[in-house]
Amino acid sequence: IGSIGLHHTDKENQLMLGYVLAEECWGQGIMVEASKAVIKYGFDNLGLDNISVEHFSYNKQSKRVIEKLGFKYIETKEKSYKIYDGSMVDNLCYLLSKEEFKDI
Repeated sequence: IGSIGLHHTDKENQLMLGYVLAEECWGQGIMVEASKAVIKYGFDNLGLDNISVEHFSYNKQSKRVIEKLGFKYIETKEKSYKIYDGSMVDNLCYLLSKEEFKDI
């Protein structure tokens, strides 16, 4: 039905959360619960200090998941990614620290 994982970044002790979920499974809380487990693993088992995540400006479903997980908005990278039709889209960037995750 989808996938989830932590991906390398250029920051020390920080990885990026990435996920995809089949549309027929949206709105069921699946990705929030799966993300919490992966984030907990990253902090508890991998010793991460921070986890980042990004979403395209038009992806309201991912934005909602990110908000529920307690990530803090950092910046918007304007027209930073080329999608399948060749158009450039904005990426909104968020960060979650180990300490902030313990509060949710």
